Amino acid sequence: MKKIFIPVLAGFLAVTGLTIRAAEAGVNPTGTWRVAQVPKSTYEPILKLKLDGDKLTGTITRNTGTKIEVLPIEEGKLKGSEISFTTHFFSQVIKNGVIQPADTNHMSHWKFQGTISGDDIKGNVEKESPVGSRIQDWEAKRAKA
Repeated sequence: MKKIFIPVLAGFLAVTGLTIRAAEAGVNPTGTWRVAQVPKSTYEPILKLKLDGDKLTGTITRNTGTKIEVLPIEEGKLKGSEISFTTHFFSQVIKNGVIQPADTNHMSHWKFQGTISGDDIKGNVEKESPVGSRIQDWEAKRAKA
C-alpha cells in the first residue's frame, strides 16, 4: 500500500503545483486601466495594455498642462503577476514661472513596476527628468466596460 501511495501523492502534489503556477501565469493585464498616483493628482492617466503571448504593449496618457499626450509603453514585461514597463517623452521646462514648449534636448524617463491582483495594480514609478529623479507610488484600477 505504501509503495503505491507515495508516487500517487507525489503526482498529486506535482499536478497541484502546476495548476497553481498556471493560474498565476493566467494574469492578463489586457484592457484599459485608470491610473492614480500617490499622492493623488487631479488628472488620472489612462493606461491601455495588450498582452500578446509574452509581449506586453500599450499606451499611457500624460497631461502636459496644455494637452493630453498618448505615449507608447516600451520594454513591457509580465512575469507571473509582476508587471513592468517604461515610457519616454520630451520634458517641458518652466522658466520664470512660464511653461516652455517641450525641448528635444530634455528627456524624461518613467519606469513603472507593480503587482497585478485581480482588477488592481499597485507599485512604484521611478521618474527621471533633467531636474532629478524621484520614486512615487502608483495604483491602477481596471476600467469597467
